[in-house]
Amino acid sequence: MKVRKILVAVDFSELTEKLLLTAKILKEKYEDAEIILFHSIEKLPTDYNYWIFIETLEEAIRDLKKQLKEKIDSMASQYLDSYKIVIGEGNPASEIREVARRRRVSLVIVGNNGRTGIEEAILGSTSEKIARKCNIPTLIIKPNEPVNFSKILIPVDFSVHSLQALKKSFELLQPFSPKFYVMHAFEEPTFLYEGVVEIGTLEFFHRLEELEKEAEGRIEKIVEDYRKKGFDVEAIFEKGKPWEKILDVAHKYQVDLIAMSSHGSSETFSILMGSTAHKVLTKCKCNVLIFKPSR
Repeated sequence: MKVRKILVAVDFSELTEKLLLTAKILKEKYEDAEIILFHSIEKLPTDYNYWIFIETLEEAIRDLKKQLKEKIDSMASQYLDSYKIVIGEGNPASEIREVARRRRVSLVIVGNNGRTGIEEAILGSTSEKIARKCNIPTLIIKPNEPVNFSKILIPVDFSVHSLQALKKSFELLQPFSPKFYVMHAFEEPTFLYEGVVEIGTLEFFHRLEELEKEAEGRIEKIVEDYRKKGFDVEAIFEKGKPWEKILDVAHKYQVDLIAMSSHGSSETFSILMGSTAHKVLTKCKCNVLIFKPSR
């Protein structure tokens, strides 16, 4: 996966400098990549003292964009040697997706401050909205965690989407020479037996054992194929709810990043539906890389 352009969403939150540091780290590996620092004006200043000197709305927007560019430049120059600053107007999530699409961006970097409660459940953060709808890989940076790419966890459920994310993760993160952990969480698929095999019978348990062995064999085969390509990779097989096991493994192995598809074998990444990807994104402490399935 060739990284040509990296878009960094700058919102002047406490995570902004961490996002710029992330861009610096990536730029060291992808030397030819262009860094685009983007901020969207969602609301104009409401201070009366500001407006008393402004004659038109166009002048206000022009003046505000100039101030924002200067502010971004003063921060970015501490981390980056070269970059472009782009200021948009409107809803940040929508503007980020549109600018990333129009400029053919390879990777979007955005911060997640970890909101909780009703606001997060109903509205979702800007980073979650981008991850749901952006067709470009999105790196979501969490607070209180260092930016590192030494240990990467990649959950796989054997769906086309997760295998796409697996392949792209290896391609994208290869320059960091990390330790990869490829895991599968086997969840008892009782729905497969309705009307076929009575749940709780000996036949049911035999079939369940067969499926479990098959899944474990598949994850070992995937890992062995990547080992032959020269990657440092380990297979992890767990039993239980996927999102819970992903979080458990991430904590146990102290991974720096979870890389996964926004869609699984039977899920759509939706805030209201509560998919595996959404639960991992909102509950894990480490940074997350989300891949949208290719069309």
